[in-house]
Formats: sequence, C-alpha cells, structure tokens
Amino acid sequence: MNSSLRPSSTITPDTVAPRAIDVLLPQEQLQLRLRLMESVFGGCEAVEELERGFRLTFAQGAKTESILQDFLGLMANHHPAFEIQTERNGKVRLSLEGPSGTKAYLQRAIQSNRIPWSAKWRARWASWKVRGWRRLTRSLRSLPDFVLIGGPRCGTTAMYSSLSQHPNIAPALLKEVHYFDLYLDRGLDWYRSNFPLVRTQQKWARSGQKLVTGEACPSYLYNPHVPRRIREVLPSAKLLVLLRNPARRAYSHYVWTQTVAEEPLTFRQAIDAEPQRLAGEYDKTLANEDYIGIPRAYYSYVEQGIYVDQLRRWTEVFPREQMLVLSSEQWFRNSEDTYRRIVKFLGLPDWAPEEFKREHSIPHAPIPEDARLLLQDYFRPHNERLFEFLGEDFGWNDVE
Repeated sequence: MNSSLRPSSTITPDTVAPRAIDVLLPQEQLQLRLRLMESVFGGCEAVEELERGFRLTFAQGAKTESILQDFLGLMANHHPAFEIQTERNGKVRLSLEGPSGTKAYLQRAIQSNRIPWSAKWRARWASWKVRGWRRLTRSLRSLPDFVLIGGPRCGTTAMYSSLSQHPNIAPALLKEVHYFDLYLDRGLDWYRSNFPLVRTQQKWARSGQKLVTGEACPSYLYNPHVPRRIREVLPSAKLLVLLRNPARRAYSHYVWTQTVAEEPLTFRQAIDAEPQRLAGEYDKTLANEDYIGIPRAYYSYVEQGIYVDQLRRWTEVFPREQMLVLSSEQWFRNSEDTYRRIVKFLGLPDWAPEEFKREHSIPHAPIPEDARLLLQDYFRPHNERLFEFLGEDFGWNDVE
C-alpha cells in the first residue's frame, strides 16, 4: 500500500453497512445507480487505468463523502469490487475492478460523464430542436416498412447499422424506439415522429425508386403482447429476426447484466436460479399489458433462447412469408451474402457496404465448462424444434 495513504481510512465492500437502498425495487435501484454513477464518474479529477478497472481521484469534501458512501452502499454486495482510500493530502481514491467487460464499461461511463457541461447543453439543445421539428410534423411522417424484432445480444445493432447505410433505407431517429413494448401510451403520432416524411418517400417513388424505413428493437421478439400490437399498426411490415446460438446468447446476456444490473451470481448459479427468479413473471405480463417485468429483462438467460416458442407467437398473427429469420453466425461469418439476402427480402436494389462492423460487443471469457455442457444438452431439443419449424439447421447443437 502507498505510504501516503492512511490504512484506517480504507473502505471495502466488507466494511460497508447495509443501506436503505437495498429495499428499493429493481427499477428504482437502476435509476438511482445511474444517477450515482454520473455523479461519481463526472466528479473525478483524475483517472488511473488498472489491469481490470480504474482508480478515480476526487477532492475531499462532505459532498464527495456522501456520494461515495451512497455509491458503495449500492455496490457493496455486487460487482465490480471496489476500495476507497483517503490520502494525507485530503484526496480520495476510489478503485473499481470487476469481471471481464467491466473495464470497457467503466471507460465508456467515464468518457460519457466527463464531457464539459457546455457541450452537453449544446447537444441537448440540438436534440430538442430535432425533436421539436419532428413533433410538429409527426402526422406527416411515415410508418416503418420493416422491423428488426430481435433477439437481444444477437447482433441487431450491427445489422441495423449496416442496413442504415443502404442508399434506399432511411433509418429511424433512434434504433430502438420501444413504442410497442414501453411507450405505447405516447400515441401513434409520437411513433411517427421517429421516421421520415411521407413526401420524401413519395418523391423517391416519382423518380421510380423505393425508399423504406424501419426500426430495430431486440426486446420485441420476447414480449408476448408485441406481435398483436405491431399487426394492428403495421400489418404489411416485413419482420427481420436475428438469432444467435442460445448458449452463447445466454452467456453474453449474463455478461451484459453484470455491467448494467450488477448480477451477483456466477453464470452457473444464475442458470440454476432462473426458474425461481422468473416464477410468475410471464403470467403477470400476460395479465397486465402495462407490467414491465424487470426480472424477465435481466435474468431470462435461458428462457429467451427458446426461440421457437417466441416465433410461433409471431406466426399466429403474421404470415410466415413476411418474416426472415437469420442466424448471427451466418451474419458475422458471411455478412455480405446475408446482407444481400435481406436487401432482396425488403425488395430493394442490390447493394452492400464495403465494411461490416461489429457493434456493442462486450469481450468476455469462454462459457464456463459446466454451464456450457448443461446448456448444450438443455437447448438441443428446443433447437431441433426450431430447425424443423424454419426448415433450416443453424448448426447450434455443438457449443465450443
């Protein structure tokens, strides 16, 4: 330990007493966590990179002490690990470490919260102007011609980004509008405000060309109410589905949950705990369309990988020919051919970008062996049902 530090001032997870934060609902904890992270990462004076995390330095003060104590109280029983030390000169050092992927997550958090306030204000003003204009013209705007409905952690961001480069595709204002699962109460005009003007598409049509627009939301596939909602608003929309080997998807989902919701369990423990965590959640979702099931969003590592049951809900309300189902392995192994297949499905001129990027990928270690074997056996019959349903084998039954 550095000689300039007073050992008696060191605080670790074991020394932090339980706080009232522990009794908050999961969504309230998430909101509080985000506010605290902005305060902590935005208020540091210096950042020192560690092997698996960062060390942040703060000026001493009652406000700093209070914010850090709240932050530690929220993180005490979860990842990443931390240590706070007070130097003789009054500076406070907060060391944060965690599992694979935490370092990249902390780096993004630090960068996003150390932007000068003036720059943030200009960005917010620019965003308001864009939103204001779109709000005024919302009734004159198009509805999507296609929707990329899922699944999560399957590469939908990379695919949508690549599709948005096509000269005949006008992207939505946001990739994930979440109208059909979170913001239905905002109304159809609000949803329209995210898409291009009808007259823009009409102008293309007069010149003999086709301009389409669409959105992507990986949570749509899993929500049992969304197929009917989309059918009522977009009966002719084409649906793109990107599915990943369910065992790999489950582990990627787990790593993502570690970074955003402080998953306290190991992957194998989380798999074993999933039935209890999700008990009754599906029934609550069916009974109440406004219910936002946080456990189903965060902890459905295995359940979201049973794709065939989710797809059957969609084919109950949409013709099969309006749906194109692809595997992430196809997409990342042979992006150009898969891209051209999508473009043909959308009825657009043949075109492909020069480069395909992989976005929102969180590096992590291989799937733990015990969990890998368990998931391989568990998903095999569900994968076989999916391949029979699709008439195509994605080759997922052997997980390396």
